[in-house]
Amino acid sequence: MKQNIVLIQLHLSIPDSLDIQAEDIRLLLAATLYGQGRLSLGQGAEMVGLSKRAFLDAIGTHGVSVFNQAPESLAADLANA
Repeated sequence: MKQNIVLIQLHLSIPDSLDIQAEDIRLLLAATLYGQGRLSLGQGAEMVGLSKRAFLDAIGTHGVSVFNQAPESLAADLANA
């Protein structure tokens, strides 16, 4: 099932001294939403135009856990494996 995608344009005033690109902001947003459990891995990867593997690598460098499940859920998965 294909999800609808809504295009949202934001205009941000960012000081030149930050030296940050739009791609970096998009990655930070996707990583944050993934970390909060609001985006799936595939949605986050699609949002930034990366493969799932590359997205996992990228968010890991930003300190976002690649495991967006509660510890109890992971424990249950391991018990059922």
